[in-house]
Amino acid sequence: MQQRRADYQYDPRTRPWYAVARQQPGVVQLTQPYRFATTQRLGVTLSKQSATADAVVGIDVAFDDL
Repeated sequence: MQQRRADYQYDPRTRPWYAVARQQPGVVQLTQPYRFATTQRLGVTLSKQSATADAVVGIDVAFDDL
């Protein structure tokens, strides 16, 4: 059963894309395929930690959108 978004506690710091980006600031990272936390769709995430700020940005690419 899928949770309703209002009930879901999402913390990006627990996700694989965030962890790999933190390991190499300034370098674009590509995850292995996995299920997205909010939609359960299969895909990959590109992520990057800023080299000058403590921020990580990620973008999901769902395989069924390709």
